[in-house]
Amino acid sequence: MDIGKTHRYAVVINAEGERLLSRGIENGETELLALIGHVLAISDDALWAVDLYGGAALLIGLDTAHDQPVAYLTGLAIHRRSALLLPTKAELRERTQASCPRPRPSTDQRSMGNDP
Repeated sequence: MDIGKTHRYAVVINAEGERLLSRGIENGETELLALIGHVLAISDDALWAVDLYGGAALLIGLDTAHDQPVAYLTGLAIHRRSALLLPTKAELRERTQASCPRPRPSTDQRSMGNDP
């Protein structure tokens, strides 16, 4: 859960990393309870991770009231992890070159115009 000043952004992923839910919500009890219900409908084995411990008191309180585990995950940790998952420029270039085969120069001298 990304904790903003007035809004929250929730992302639910499964063990394979597939995104099951992604949406922004207002920081209100009604909206957060609806989100908790939606997440529990997806899976009753959820771990709630927040990126700002102090600004998430309402969410943490509601999660605790619904017996949901909450963890603190810094934005820096998320950034570092995503950097490991995202391809580098060199990897993207290699993938592009591999997917676009180019004709190789022939070593046959006749094809180079050196025919006697």
